[in-house]
Amino acid sequence: MDIRERDGKVWALLDFTNLYYDAKYLTPADPSEYKAIHHKEREKKSDLKTVESIAKDAEEVNIDMFMPSGGG
Repeated sequence: MDIRERDGKVWALLDFTNLYYDAKYLTPADPSEYKAIHHKEREKKSDLKTVESIAKDAEEVNIDMFMPSGGG
C-alpha cells in the first residue's frame, strides 16, 4: 500500500495489517497465489451504534449471581 524509507531502512505498509514492515524481511507472493478479495464497506456510524449497543447490554447485566459470597 505504501513504501517509506527511514534511517536507511525501507518500510512497506501491508494492507491486511495496516502496519509497516522492514522490506528486507518480506517475500513477494507468486502471482498465482493472489485471489480477489471483496471488502464490504462499513459506515463508522453503524460500527459506533454496535459498540454503544454492546455497552448498553453490558450495563444491564446483573453480576450478583457471579459474585462469591460467604466464606471465610
